[in-house]
Amino acid sequence: MLLPKGSMYKLVFGIIALALVIILLTPSPNKDTTSTDKQLQQQQSKQQKNDKNNNNTPIFTLPTNNLIYNHNFKDQKEAWRSSHFMSSFIINSNQHQQSYYSLQSFHQWDGIFQHIDLRNYSSNLLTQYHTLTFQVEYINLNHRGKMSLMFRGLFSDGTQLGFNNRIDVINECQVKYDPKETRHNESVALAKEFVASVEKSEMEQRKSIISITLHSNRPFEYIIPNIILYEKGSILISNVALYYDRTNVLDAKTSKFSEMINHVTGSMHNHKTMLVDKYIRDYDREIEPFFKRASKSAYSQSSDITIVSQLDISRLDRLTECSKNWDGLISVAIYIKEEADVDKLKQLLRMPQHKSLAENTDIHLVFKHFNDKPYPINYLRNVAIDYSRTDYVFVLDIDFVPSPNAHHIMREALQNNPALLNDPKSVIAVAPFEIDGYDLDNTYRLPDNKETMISLIAQDAARQIHVRFAPEAHEATDYKSWETATDIYKATYMNHWEPYTVFRKTALQFDPRFSGYGWDKVSHSYHLSLLGYNFYVFPEVFIVHLYHPSAPWSKRTDEDHLQIWFNWCESVINLAYNYLPSSFETLNFKSISLLNGDQHLGIVNQ
Repeated sequence: MLLPKGSMYKLVFGIIALALVIILLTPSPNKDTTSTDKQLQQQQSKQQKNDKNNNNTPIFTLPTNNLIYNHNFKDQKEAWRSSHFMSSFIINSNQHQQSYYSLQSFHQWDGIFQHIDLRNYSSNLLTQYHTLTFQVEYINLNHRGKMSLMFRGLFSDGTQLGFNNRIDVINECQVKYDPKETRHNESVALAKEFVASVEKSEMEQRKSIISITLHSNRPFEYIIPNIILYEKGSILISNVALYYDRTNVLDAKTSKFSEMINHVTGSMHNHKTMLVDKYIRDYDREIEPFFKRASKSAYSQSSDITIVSQLDISRLDRLTECSKNWDGLISVAIYIKEEADVDKLKQLLRMPQHKSLAENTDIHLVFKHFNDKPYPINYLRNVAIDYSRTDYVFVLDIDFVPSPNAHHIMREALQNNPALLNDPKSVIAVAPFEIDGYDLDNTYRLPDNKETMISLIAQDAARQIHVRFAPEAHEATDYKSWETATDIYKATYMNHWEPYTVFRKTALQFDPRFSGYGWDKVSHSYHLSLLGYNFYVFPEVFIVHLYHPSAPWSKRTDEDHLQIWFNWCESVINLAYNYLPSSFETLNFKSISLLNGDQHLGIVNQ
């Protein structure tokens, strides 16, 4: 059947238009969509030609646009950060015309990293897979144990990389020195002597290569490549590379581990290719707000202060002791590990010894997510803050008890200080103490007032909390000033301070990546200091620690320690990403301390 002439033209033009749309929308790895793509292809072609001339077959072919800053350490310590304790240094060798990063581990583990902003690289929406390859060339000096390359980072949808995006290899010691017996100063001398005594050609023969290729179907915001040594010993890193590429087709080597010998140098090369299988976001745990609502109805949203805390049902007795000594509201998030906990909680709340909770304590339930491992302490804190009924919150751990009449005194002190009331960045700490013999069986030891507390201090029966094993945790409170002060006084932030503070509930929340025990409060006060918050101390009130055995979730394995330190470093990176854009730039990031001394990297000239 013949179509009318006008319809025929429309059909032809429609087919042509459809074909053009298909051509434009079909991604092609051979199509130069941007100048960056063209440069990648030119550099990849050059690398392939060089490999052919060297008569060496690599495990994979790489582009050569290395995204790592200071990849060969010619610029000394630029861009590199330590993810644990800083005991490493750089050796400059005139003989080899090479600089080496001596990465040392004298603890359970140690490592280095830098973060790379990928927003300008991975914004091509037509790309199906974003590919990163991380490669390290090194000489094993005296390390025996596991070495890892690990990717951490943030995707454009807010999800993150987990701990499994890594390659692990086992290093065998190649020299006669025993890493178990080597100390830091000896290691410096050993590394310097080794570099001076070995010819460059032999260094090449001793060199090993480890690399990992990661494919993601989501674009990256930033990536954090990490080099980690477990156990004791040291290596000399000569070059580090990070390459970005994109593709629409994955080869059959994905999720494969490869090992080869470089036939030119004899170097061992271990490589792993993998696809991101899990994109981590903070778990959406089930929450039941106001499971029990306090009967207290007389309160001021704008001037009252709510204690916010978190616990599981095993610590309800401590919550009750706190509520007896607080005449304001309390908002707590109770972590429910199993359904039976809810019935137990109902039974406990009906007991007469817990009747004070009914008057002033709002209880919110947070149900354990099946992926939860450590106790999600900061997530729980944020829930308690979110459901507080007042504008001001007092963040307190449940094993502390406030001094009598503290709420009234703190509220009056704030009302008499309009400068603090009008400053959204004011943070007011309460001095924490420990008293000999103060526990749930001896609650009568709680002082009635400040004068009694000072008397106990003079008798050495009370003191600054943790002063005997971690004085830096509360030194910034300035206890001498507290003893004599009658008005709120200014405090100077000090590193590692973990104060118990009052602030507006709209302030920066606690970083929920911290679970379990460690750096959960330190990170929050440090972040506030970086954002320009002002710290003060209440002079007439205090809190006292209720002695208790350590909770099971406070015990940490080596992998837990690793997770905490990674959380710490990533929390600072993420803070800079969200709030401090100039400091987020890789070369400017050292303007922010990681509190581990890594801004002062040693240099050894040889």
